[in-house]
Amino acid sequence: MTAQNILVATGGGPVKPAIPGIEHAITSNEAFELPELPKRILVVGGGYVAMEFAGIFNGLGSDVTVSYRGEHILRGFDDDVRSTCTRRWSRRA
Repeated sequence: MTAQNILVATGGGPVKPAIPGIEHAITSNEAFELPELPKRILVVGGGYVAMEFAGIFNGLGSDVTVSYRGEHILRGFDDDVRSTCTRRWSRRA
């Protein structure tokens, strides 16, 4: 292939912060290797991959909690999409 510019987007990898208890956490890489479906799961983050896995686990029957520090999930997406997804995926009290 030839082009004036070529972009190779390899993506990023998950990161586990150095915090107490991190040995009990998994990343999206290990999610497919779980020996059984968890009854409950905490997904930390509100990006595309985090929300994708939250939806997968929820659809399979796990009780899913998403922890995100921002007001709306999916940073970098269209604001209407972000607010609609936040509203629809939020637990109603």
